[in-house]
Amino acid sequence: MNISCIVIDDEDFAVEHLQKFIMKVPYLILRGSFTNPTEAIKYLKETPVDLVFIDIEMPNYEIDGIDFIKIMSGEHLKFIVTTAYAKYALNGYELNVADFLHKPFSFDRFLQGVQRVQHSLKNEGKGFDSDYIFIKADGKLQSLRYEDICYIQSERNNISIYTENDRINTILSISEVESKLPPDQFSRVHKQYVIALNKVHTIEKDLIIIRRQSNFASIPLGESYRKSFTDLIDQRILNSKK
Repeated sequence: MNISCIVIDDEDFAVEHLQKFIMKVPYLILRGSFTNPTEAIKYLKETPVDLVFIDIEMPNYEIDGIDFIKIMSGEHLKFIVTTAYAKYALNGYELNVADFLHKPFSFDRFLQGVQRVQHSLKNEGKGFDSDYIFIKADGKLQSLRYEDICYIQSERNNISIYTENDRINTILSISEVESKLPPDQFSRVHKQYVIALNKVHTIEKDLIIIRRQSNFASIPLGESYRKSFTDLIDQRILNSKK
């Protein structure tokens, strides 16, 4: 079971520390990192994730970690609070967070919190154990394998799902469909597009070229999605050693 996550901390070194820990856990998929909690709120309104690692004290911004959790409490998110101040532990548990990590924390302690979230999500049926979903289109339910999806496009009041050989139209929001897709296989790259990572042919500055049979589709890379997409791709880059 994969768990998509983001990191929110106003200190760069703390963000980097969490990123290193996240990279050690194969089923954790880092969608993005933020030093500004307001930017994270904007991101989460468009891109659902499972878990948020968040600091409590962020004095340079209008809202802190507790404010953030209260604002986003209705979004079906799990929270792991990270802070250097043990006095906030009670606040964290009153907010029903999944875990409270007192800085500096070890990787073992970090993993314990992540496993707690994993267990909770499994109990809620959040796993992606199958390799397909059902899409309601033309008055019937249609089985659709993940591996057949090339990209998804939002068009007015519906979406189009482009497979290798077909185009399926359905009256759903792009966020609804995205939430049903495994986050290690698909990525939101624009407010109107979700792409299958295994269909990416090349990546240019503002365009992602997707393979679809013998043809190619050019998908725009939205500025607000660039960081999370780049982070996801960076996890898969093979760097040659010179």
